Amino acid sequence: MSLEDRDWYRAEVKRRSRPAVGVWPRRGRWSWRSWLANRLTIWLGVLIVVIAAPVVDRMMDERRAAGPDLPNVIVPSQSRPPRNCTEARSWGLQNIPRNSPHYAPWLDADDDGLACEPWPRR
Repeated sequence: MSLEDRDWYRAEVKRRSRPAVGVWPRRGRWSWRSWLANRLTIWLGVLIVVIAAPVVDRMMDERRAAGPDLPNVIVPSQSRPPRNCTEARSWGLQNIPRNSPHYAPWLDADDDGLACEPWPRR
């Protein structure tokens, strides 16, 4: 190995053993600028949450007050009962009372006067 190769090798080893700049964990103390930047970032995030929370609550209250979004009801012109509850729900029908022209006994599973009731959640 020549003297130039050996010097190059030593310089390369020394260069590669140095830590990269700006990589965590940092050695030494934080500078006041980085400390301030971290604190400002944290407080900015807290401020955004404090400001956004009431706005989002107000929007959700307005949406609840408007009522649920009802599906468009597409009922055929004839007043026949649907073949099954899937067809009734595609027409926009649910909880069909016994006096409705769309009521049919085969749609009422528990014979309580309401057809195509939603199943209770478990």
